[in-house]
Amino acid sequence: MDVRVLHVDGTADGEPVHTQLAARYPDLDIVHVAAEADAIELLDRERFDAVVTGHDDAFDCRTLVAAVRERDADIPIICFTSRGSEALAETLVGLGVTGYLRQDGPERLDALVERLHDAVRSNRARGHAADLSRITDLIRRVQQVVVYAESREALERRVCELLTDSEPYQFAWFGEADATGEKLVPRVSAGDDAGYLDRVTIRLDESPRGQGPGGRAYRTRRVQVASDLQTDPRFAPWTDAVDEYGYRSVIVLPILHDDELYSLLAIYADRPNAFDARERAVLTELAETIGYAIDALETEADLRERTDELARQNDRLARIIGIIAHDFRNPLAVARGRLTLAKHAAVTDEDPEEAVEHVIAADAALERLGDLIDGLLALAQGGEAARVPCSLDVLVREAWADQNIEGAYLDVVADLPTVEGDPARLRSLFGNLFSNAVRHAGPEPRVEVGTLPDGFYVADDGPGIPDDLRERVLDYGYTTSSEGIGLGLAIVHEVAIAHGWTLSLTESDSGGARFEFRWDSNGFASE
Repeated sequence: MDVRVLHVDGTADGEPVHTQLAARYPDLDIVHVAAEADAIELLDRERFDAVVTGHDDAFDCRTLVAAVRERDADIPIICFTSRGSEALAETLVGLGVTGYLRQDGPERLDALVERLHDAVRSNRARGHAADLSRITDLIRRVQQVVVYAESREALERRVCELLTDSEPYQFAWFGEADATGEKLVPRVSAGDDAGYLDRVTIRLDESPRGQGPGGRAYRTRRVQVASDLQTDPRFAPWTDAVDEYGYRSVIVLPILHDDELYSLLAIYADRPNAFDARERAVLTELAETIGYAIDALETEADLRERTDELARQNDRLARIIGIIAHDFRNPLAVARGRLTLAKHAAVTDEDPEEAVEHVIAADAALERLGDLIDGLLALAQGGEAARVPCSLDVLVREAWADQNIEGAYLDVVADLPTVEGDPARLRSLFGNLFSNAVRHAGPEPRVEVGTLPDGFYVADDGPGIPDDLRERVLDYGYTTSSEGIGLGLAIVHEVAIAHGWTLSLTESDSGGARFEFRWDSNGFASE
């Protein structure tokens, strides 16, 4: 059994004990120091299986034993001395030594080593039992999170919190490839990081900063472990950072399901060799469970989104059916009645001009019906808009030309931006705004288009929209004009929503209507 022993002895009698142990027992890895302060520094920095200490008038081991026990309640401590007494033994046992042996002859070295092996074996067994209990409890708590998590982010955050609540883990985080696919960036984290992730750059290629466990796990999709961060040459780019934060080992687990890599989970421990074969096996199984849960949450979110979109489509369909049932009747009835009268006038030759008037009126009714159909088709598109670069300046001028309005004036007062959007639907947006201005602002309307810090506006010099009507005018079928069909501004609102923009109505400088469109980080921002 390999045992790493810290030997602390300031005595100078005879051949040093650590020299004899190293010569006779090759399974012992002996590190010797003479001073208590050096021993404490080593124990704070490195991991040992046991401490062996001497004792005499020049070196009193009692203060060392007390200091070690303050730091580690379990590590075996054996006092091995040629000088002592029952009183000293009693005191040392009270301080927490595991064993007290007198150096009465060469054979006592065998007794010391046997006692060391027994003590280390027992301590490791207790440690394994404690680790098993800890891991079992951790898995149970994570499984509860998996069952009740409502989102992927909530699941990942809670898993990190549970991991870092469990010794010896200090820090845990989920990471994923950035937009370029070149670096690993954090999604969520928990524990003693205090800026660690801001200091390290983890690449996903074969460069030196891609040779750590994170880069390797991403490329191979296999669990990667760095057992001692201070001595692992592949961790050299981040040595200063891990020394500052006290991380000694790390495991990186790919979070996979059905060959899809969702993220990587990195767990840092405060001691070297924290991730032995048993720990790796348990954490690997845990990662598989997390991957399954994330896949289920992503599938559920996608299904929810599809369901919501279907509900929105059904809602649009219901509105369209309502508009058809309500608004198609009138122009159809007008057209049918006028054509009947025109046919009667033509047959009886009573008044040819009257027949022409009836035909013109019927044509107007059918044109209104055509407008209704065009509007309903625009509304039926619904959903999120396409994303291609669109020059608002070009679309504004094209939509204005479509109106073919004599006497109307368009004033584009600033360079309009290029946005990501659907050009056909944006042209429809501007066309309906211009049509609305012409309908309400008189025969020679003036329309102004300009920019906002986070969007653009369209304003006219008409009578404006009263405060109490500014929300209602965006509803389907609402109109204040006998010539309107109540779809134009509803279409404008629908197109704005599809692009992730907000639409607000206010008063223009001339007292007319002003429509303001704004985007944010979730909408189609300008380039």
